[in-house]
Amino acid sequence: MRINACSVAFRHLDVTARDLARYVAREGFDGLEIWGPHAHALVTEWQALPQRPPVPMLAGYLPMGTPDFRRADADALLALTGAWGAPRLRLFAGGLGSEQADTDQRRAILRDLAVVADMARDRSLRIAVETHPGTLADSLPATLALVDALDHPAVGVNLDVLHVWESGADPVAALVALRGHVDHLHLKSVTGRDRLSVFHPDNVHDPQAAARACARC
Repeated sequence: MRINACSVAFRHLDVTARDLARYVAREGFDGLEIWGPHAHALVTEWQALPQRPPVPMLAGYLPMGTPDFRRADADALLALTGAWGAPRLRLFAGGLGSEQADTDQRRAILRDLAVVADMARDRSLRIAVETHPGTLADSLPATLALVDALDHPAVGVNLDVLHVWESGADPVAALVALRGHVDHLHLKSVTGRDRLSVFHPDNVHDPQAAARACARC
């Protein structure tokens, strides 16, 4: 197993590409998962580094299933993934939980995911749909239904162990059930359910929220 650092952990710090590369080397990680805002800001500096660790995945964002979804934005994000040398792009399956999305909303999210998956396949890239609350992959049954509905060779799962546990499922059982679909795993540390807000999407994944937090630093 290859263990990678995630640059999102540094979302509230002013880091450089060199800082990230040095951190990965110093701490003995095998590579670096690059967070979308870092990927946009640091790609030129990263490409100029004489030594760079592997980048297994770019953690990106697209407004799946909404009027704001644009093929051009998806193409640009896939191009950025390729510029980092990453073989896969992490995406969320929309912004609605599996029990909240109605039939039309679910269909729209699946449609946009399939569009991006086709584009990724054409670039020899993969899409890793993350198991995450507030998405169509918010539980083990929902994630299984999602991958079955997509049935796309370029689509896999980024199994976030914390969020699987948060949903009430056994992470080991989930890993077994999703065998053949899991491309990547997210591992996080938290001391109890009362601390889950540390990983609330507004605190971790929203680039604008992170930018506001950085502005307050």
